Amino acid sequence: MQIITTTTTTYMDFSPNYEAVFREIEQLKVCLDKALLYESYALFLEAKGMMNEAHFVYQSGISRNAEPIEKLKKAHAYFLERMQAIINACSHKKVDGGSPLNSGSNCINP
Repeated sequence: MQIITTTTTTYMDFSPNYEAVFREIEQLKVCLDKALLYESYALFLEAKGMMNEAHFVYQSGISRNAEPIEKLKKAHAYFLERMQAIINACSHKKVDGGSPLNSGSNCINP
């Protein structure tokens, strides 16, 4: 079954409409029990800056007990760490004089 999952995610990687392929795979119930499917789609969404959607995809895979579940949970934890780092980098911090540091120009929209 790993070959089917790898082939499926490879097909998604080269498709011009990654999102439509994922939705079709979901409707056909192909590989829904494989962590690689959720991880690759969530990474795609994250790269597009669609953080809420990526988080939802990780949660969907975890709720469906996609295997290997520990790998998927670890990928989700790393995702949450990256999101926390972005939030921390973009938060307003006080400089020595007590005035807020304007970090808006220092933040990158992922």
